Amino acid sequence: MNKEEQRNKQIAITTLVVFFIILIAWTGAWLLWLALEARFEAFGSEWVELLYWLLMKTMIWILPGFWILKRCDNAKGIFRVHSWKKTLTWGLAIGGVLLALSIGSRIVGSNWSLPYASPSGFLGVVIIAPIWEEFIMRGAVFSALRLKLHFLSANIVTAFLFMLLHFPGWYFKGVLQMNLLNPLSGALAILLIGFLLGVAAEKGKSLYSAIIVHMLNNLF
Repeated sequence: MNKEEQRNKQIAITTLVVFFIILIAWTGAWLLWLALEARFEAFGSEWVELLYWLLMKTMIWILPGFWILKRCDNAKGIFRVHSWKKTLTWGLAIGGVLLALSIGSRIVGSNWSLPYASPSGFLGVVIIAPIWEEFIMRGAVFSALRLKLHFLSANIVTAFLFMLLHFPGWYFKGVLQMNLLNPLSGALAILLIGFLLGVAAEKGKSLYSAIIVHMLNNLF
């Protein structure tokens, strides 16, 4: 193993360690939210909640993400677009399929409730979450693992970690067991979506392809 291979292996291992630190910190953010939720409600605004999670995601996801990318020498590379046509094609194609499946499942189940109930909810779920989550997962984590692993292995690992990132929120919302036991709309669905997000980023040659897919998936 030459020096470059050793360095890439070290970056991949360090990234996994950092991710689990992020997971612990994210759990702490949920605990802090539960402790402060009553006080925040006194302001009478859902925008306070949005700002809280925006701050937490920036500190816990974005800053470590830039640190990982700096070690990969790719802090700016993930924002490059080789071809907007390819980026949009893969983003809209995979995102369109997920959107159609989501709408179809709601028609079958006669369930038209949206994952957001207000403008702040829409901003958080459809705009902020996809950008922030894709930056840390398909941007930083996947880029670091890709240095050591081939695409399929790196994508599977990243998709699994993406699923784990949802566990604290599911737990504190009281839906973790339900999502683990429901194969269609729970953890397995998130794992599959995470894999498709990696495919979009790889085939579209851009992080923006994954962001488009994520936004369309979260729309319904």
